[in-house]
Amino acid sequence: MTPDHSPDNAGSSNLAQRDQLLALRAMHKSIAEALAARLSRLLNHAIAVRLTDVDATTHLQFVNSLERPTFVCRLGADESRHKLALEINHSILYPLLDCLLGGDPTAQRVHIPHRPLTDIERRLAARVVGVAVEVLTAGWESNSREERLGAKCLPIECVASNPAQTRVAGDDEQVVLITFEVELGPRRGMLNLCLPWPAITAFVGELPQPFVPDACAAAADCAGDDSHPAQACGALVELVVEVDAGHISRQDLQALATGDIITTSQAADDPLVASVDGKPEFLVRPGSLGGQRAIEVIRPVGPQEADTARRAG
Repeated sequence: MTPDHSPDNAGSSNLAQRDQLLALRAMHKSIAEALAARLSRLLNHAIAVRLTDVDATTHLQFVNSLERPTFVCRLGADESRHKLALEINHSILYPLLDCLLGGDPTAQRVHIPHRPLTDIERRLAARVVGVAVEVLTAGWESNSREERLGAKCLPIECVASNPAQTRVAGDDEQVVLITFEVELGPRRGMLNLCLPWPAITAFVGELPQPFVPDACAAAADCAGDDSHPAQACGALVELVVEVDAGHISRQDLQALATGDIITTSQAADDPLVASVDGKPEFLVRPGSLGGQRAIEVIRPVGPQEADTARRAG
């Protein structure tokens, strides 16, 4: 029997994947809170952890999105066919290690070496990884009535500074990338978890089955309201996030070079307004994801905020 590649079948598959990603996102939001509490106890200092993204990608895209050098480890027992990859950006890992060694976590300047970790640093990093694995597996366990493989089956199998050396899937195989932002004092960085799709059932358990709406009703809903361009089925919209650029002289502008910093009247942690097709829609927080600039949606903008953004534009 040949597989059904009809549009309806493909649409159902996309819905299933979307709902599985939504279920993973809901689950890992609470895991982020638990991870923050456990890391705070480990370092004896307050740490914030936020879930920033849960997305489907290929293993090659995951590898190419990471900085080099970095700290990435492959997790999984030798006899297990299910492996996971966990990566921690140097921008937050070195401050964590410095805090473990008694450094001041509130220091504004922390040296971030552009090199692989030393053996001593790897042993300290393994403590951070161990805490993360315990929190992850405990959160996954609560999702299933069955006993899962647990943290004991996720030892560190190998560690590398080049993510290509800790493969957990083929280049074109689909994986789920779960990204957390870790904040220690003024320092921030990403913790990335890469799970091949077969490993999700093995460790996380069965995810909720998707609700597939009636196709005719969905089409009618999609075509019935054209009050906003973004509501058109399959339409592309322009998303713009503007930062208050302040003022700069023409002489300073002509002297700018790559790496120069422009000061603005806006604080680094102030929320920004994201506009969709020229209409202010969301308050967002700037950040990074997989080595690229990104934004995190905080909430929809209120009427007064929208009016302020329009006048500023």
